[in-house]
Amino acid sequence: MSGVWPDIIQAVGGAIAIILAAWNARQARQISELRSDLETLKAAERKSRTLLRVAVRHIREWNWWAMTPEPRGPTPQAPDELTDEL
Repeated sequence: MSGVWPDIIQAVGGAIAIILAAWNARQARQISELRSDLETLKAAERKSRTLLRVAVRHIREWNWWAMTPEPRGPTPQAPDELTDEL
């Protein structure tokens, strides 16, 4: 009976090692996916900030044109960056 226990302990240890390796691989995959998602979100944020700056600049230009006593010339044209957004 004394020879059986080391075999059982070794089998249980091997099963635990396999479970931990699978868990580690799953966690690594999830971290990789999260990093990819974070990069996508950062790119979207940069695009949104750029569009916001362009929109604010256009609104200020439009406001300046509207506040002049007698506006001369055509209304300010929307920037090319905003044509898809309008």
